[in-house]
Parts: sequence; C-alpha cells; structure tokens
Amino acid sequence: MDNLHLDDSKPPKLYLPKDWPSIATESILHVIAVVRIAMLHAGNWPSDADELNLRATCDRLRTENALLRRELAIKDARMNRIPPKRRPNYTSGERLEILMLKAALGLSNVKLADRFNITAATIQNWFRRMRDGDPFISMPEKVTKYPLYLRYIVQ
Repeated sequence: MDNLHLDDSKPPKLYLPKDWPSIATESILHVIAVVRIAMLHAGNWPSDADELNLRATCDRLRTENALLRRELAIKDARMNRIPPKRRPNYTSGERLEILMLKAALGLSNVKLADRFNITAATIQNWFRRMRDGDPFISMPEKVTKYPLYLRYIVQ
C-alpha cells in the first residue's frame, strides 16, 4: 500500500475548518504543484547517485500511479451517482480534489476537463468561485485522515 492513501477505493477524508480563508485552500493547490515540480527535478541527479536516482524514480512512479488511481476513483464515485437522464455534479470536496489533481499532474484546464467530462470553462469557474470564497469548493469539515502529502503541507 502506498503511504499517500490515494489508491484506496474510498476517498480520503480531507477536512479543514469552514472559516479558513479561500487563500488557504488555494495555497494548498500551489504547494501540491511545487511538490510535483520538485519530484520531476529529483530524477536529474548526477549519475554517481544511481541508487538515489532509482529510489526517486520509484517514488515518482508510485506517486503518479496513486494520483491516477485517485482520479479514477473520483470519476467512478461521480458515475455511480448519475441518474440516467441527468448530468451529474461533483461535490465540493470532489471539486477540490480535482483541482489538486490538476496541480499535482500539471494538467491544463482543457486536459483536466477532458478527463472528467466537463468543460474548461467549468474549471475556470471553479477557480473563480474558490478565489471569491464561495463554499462551492471546500474541504469537508471533520478531520479523520490526511494523505501524506497534505500532512507535509500542514507541517
């Protein structure tokens, strides 16, 4: 099992206080993107550090795999709630997780929208609403278990 807790079939519980400003939520997305960049550059070590390079590559691939599994789990959860003749909506927590995946995978709005069967304009609208402090995109309220990368962000 991966320590990131992203490959579980159930979504991880990611709760923050309701009164956190939208800048805190947006900052989490930026930190995830910076971690992604650091991980990409970790593979560029000198050749005399082969073992370290292999470990970094292994960690990067495990993380990528876990993120892809999380993406699929989010999609599956959405599809299981679809009434046949009605377009589904993501929950506020799922919207935030989708934006976290965008930051972690470095996807454009168009690619992200394509993966989740929504429009790029919808992604832009989510970012706008998050910046405006709308609870449309938020962490759930109760903390039970953080993924490893979010724990490091908080520390």
